[in-house]
Amino acid sequence: MSFIPPGECVNLLALDSHSVLCVTRGGSVFIKAGSVFREVTDDTRIFLLPLLERRYESVVQELKLKEAELGLPLAHLMAQINLSELPFSAFAMRSDYWLGLALGWISQMGTSAYRELLSGVVEAKWVSQRNRQKAFKLLSGKYSA
Repeated sequence: MSFIPPGECVNLLALDSHSVLCVTRGGSVFIKAGSVFREVTDDTRIFLLPLLERRYESVVQELKLKEAELGLPLAHLMAQINLSELPFSAFAMRSDYWLGLALGWISQMGTSAYRELLSGVVEAKWVSQRNRQKAFKLLSGKYSA
């Protein structure tokens, strides 16, 4: 049973000063910026990049608390948002800033699902030396956050 009123999108997390992540009674997750709503999909995942500015564990904890508060099934929000895709979105943006934050998340989530991405970071010429070295250390298991 969900405690979300019909027709409403209940705020979950602030993404930045202008946008929030919200969930509908049907369980769909949207990015709300003013009066504009975008459903979270592969195409809109870039709008979630500000979550990388927080620690991975704190984002997961906040989502779990919201699930309990709203009566949503366990791990529903994690499945809808798919946080594990954010590092790939950061790399696709070709932004060294977002990529650096994503590498921090990878160090917290584990590297097994990101080995190919990390290899790409090590080889990418647009990536800063600092982030290439961090990716190399993550690949070799020598990185400590």
